[in-house]
Amino acid sequence: YTYTCSGEGNDNCEAPVSNGGTKTETQTIDGKSVTTTISSKVVDSNAKGNTRGVSYTEITNKLDGVPDSAQALLAQASTLINTINTACPYFSVTNQSSGPQMEPTRGKLCGFTDEISAIQKMITDAQDLVNQTSAINANSQSTSVGE
Repeated sequence: YTYTCSGEGNDNCEAPVSNGGTKTETQTIDGKSVTTTISSKVVDSNAKGNTRGVSYTEITNKLDGVPDSAQALLAQASTLINTINTACPYFSVTNQSSGPQMEPTRGKLCGFTDEISAIQKMITDAQDLVNQTSAINANSQSTSVGE
């Protein structure tokens, strides 16, 4: 996944690596080695294809070797929500009279602490449920009822 950091009020989007650099980390998920490569680049306001007209930092997290399991998917979801909470990107919304209204119209996403905490709790609860289900399945009895 890739996210960008830019804009007035966004004073906390330090890239984990300097412009053009990469950083690789390896962790074990479900007994498999998962490699995360983090890279960043600064996109100039005048760069070809930059439709925003402002300079911004593009940060990319690439995961390789992720197992296709519920626990691995939940680990990715946890990493993603923690990244959003840590990066705390700045947002600005222009409300339209004929559309949905948002208050506040500008701020930082980490200002949504209750919502982020609720998402983190849902992920943790789901991880616990997957662990319990795995334990039950591993210890399931093959004896028929009534024997």
